[in-house]
Amino acid sequence: MAQYGNLKDYFIGEHIELIKGAIIEHLEHELNNGFYINNPIVKSLVCTNDDAQFNVEYELGISTDITIDNFTDSRSFILTLTGNLEKKLKDIKVIDVEDISENDFPSDNLLSQFILPNIPISEIERIGNEMFAKYKKSGMTDGCHLSVDRLIEQEPFFYSPLPDNCLGRIILTETDVEVFYRENDEQINCKNHSAIPGTILLNKKKYFDAYDGSWTITIAHELVHSWFHTRFFKVLTLLDQTHVDLNSSADTVTFNDSMTDAKIALCIAEWQADALAMRLAIPQSTVDTMIERIANDPSTHYENLGDRMQVCVNKFAKLYNVSPYVVKERLRQLGYDFVDGTCIEIDGDMKKPFYFKPYTLNDNETFVIYRTNYERLLQEDNDFADLIESKTCVFTGYVVCINSPKYISYSFYNNEIRYDLSDYAREHADECCLKFTLLTSDGINEKVPLEVHAYLCSLIISKNKQQVYEQKKNQGLAEFMHNKVEKRKRDHEMCDQMHKNGITTFSAALNYVMSTSQITNEALAEFIGCGSRTIQNYRNKSCPDTIEKVMLICLALETGPKVSKYLIEKSVGAIPDIGMKRTAYTFLLENTDSTIEEWNRYLRNFDMQPICFQKPDCENSQIG
Repeated sequence: MAQYGNLKDYFIGEHIELIKGAIIEHLEHELNNGFYINNPIVKSLVCTNDDAQFNVEYELGISTDITIDNFTDSRSFILTLTGNLEKKLKDIKVIDVEDISENDFPSDNLLSQFILPNIPISEIERIGNEMFAKYKKSGMTDGCHLSVDRLIEQEPFFYSPLPDNCLGRIILTETDVEVFYRENDEQINCKNHSAIPGTILLNKKKYFDAYDGSWTITIAHELVHSWFHTRFFKVLTLLDQTHVDLNSSADTVTFNDSMTDAKIALCIAEWQADALAMRLAIPQSTVDTMIERIANDPSTHYENLGDRMQVCVNKFAKLYNVSPYVVKERLRQLGYDFVDGTCIEIDGDMKKPFYFKPYTLNDNETFVIYRTNYERLLQEDNDFADLIESKTCVFTGYVVCINSPKYISYSFYNNEIRYDLSDYAREHADECCLKFTLLTSDGINEKVPLEVHAYLCSLIISKNKQQVYEQKKNQGLAEFMHNKVEKRKRDHEMCDQMHKNGITTFSAALNYVMSTSQITNEALAEFIGCGSRTIQNYRNKSCPDTIEKVMLICLALETGPKVSKYLIEKSVGAIPDIGMKRTAYTFLLENTDSTIEEWNRYLRNFDMQPICFQKPDCENSQIG
């Protein structure tokens, strides 16, 4: 039998003579002998009845050409067919033929065609709770979670060598496979095990050789299939699909025009199984009690609230025999927003968790944004790009945070500045981190029913402009952000004006900036630790002879990066590219609204000499 991408092609390819014969028999009372039909096309296909014994009834909307005495006309019919899926419809028969107009074909419904359940989002939690209750009643649970060991003993599970990205495989037709299992604590390998339809193979490497915390979810996923998708899998065998691979739920499923109906239906089934597996593995009915138990455990009370939340997630994962990442996703589904700051991994490196006031986030909001979406947002939103370009906010690799020493810790690595949340920010993310809105993609194939859109589509990050500012409940922080952006604009405008005015020397540039800032020689001299005569000499014709002296002048005048670079260029030429100096000094010039003490604290943290005006023995200087 050929492999088919949809049931319409299957009925035409395998049962065309049955369809033609039924239409001919239906028309014999109306037309004289000598007519014939050709080019029948299945226009619509709906399953109108099915039962637990795999008996099914389909209504096929057929359009065909009827030729009589060299005259051809197009006619439309509804054919009702019945058969048994267990018998691969070998007993198929037509029980009714009805004439219809070409505009009366029933609407196609992918769920109906493939006998997939319609599971509204509003019903998912209820269904998950009911499934767990039934397994609990049958003794297949252990406290608040499924008992994997008991389930494996009862269900047709085996371990088999599968590709790394394949968590499991359902066998749909009898076939020989290599399996592993344990018997009396001994590992048994059977290379030619005869697997019957419905046999479930689990990834041996992940679940037999090494314990993997995702296997509870994988097994729950299979149990959902056994509850809801047995008839669907029988339909797949009609199309000559021999097995179903269960790939990592982290693999994004996207829909495109090249996908067959069978592939789309399989994606729907997999997403239904993913969604319900989470509810079965961590049933809503048990969560509140478990969270209260963990919260009241004295060993959970770490000093830092971010660390405390991560410990809660880890303990919850152990209770339910799942991974912390599964816990994070599940608790977010249930409205526990505190998990947004936990389980943050970047390039294999676990970041310290953070905390914020409960109920800060709506269901579709997050503080966490990873690099791909961050970079896309920079390209698409000018306001957001201004916040980053002006260094008002910085990206830590997982959150966007207000750029202030109160909230950001700085480090140098491979001649680059690295940003991370300070200990204070890790306990007050709602005070300093931007929120982002999770939106669903609207590019889903139109054949997928609306009811399943919400959990079929992958999540993308978008930003609502107002949210960036409205979520800053502290007006002082909003003003801080606004002032940062305005300062960067003034920096660009001042530099452009110096170019327009033909200012080409350090002295002329210093005079222009000091007159604009309305700072006196005496005030500037006092700040940087020199005499006012030295400042006057700079304003007349001389230049500072070290980069440190120019840096202090920029700090005192609070010039922005562009004007600072101009002053450096017209005096010492450039920041020396020696060790970490260029990286560190460039960073300092982004923070000329800091104090000299803060500047030097940064430098000391990076094992660099503090900046002062007098070169000898800077460590003992009152400025340093």
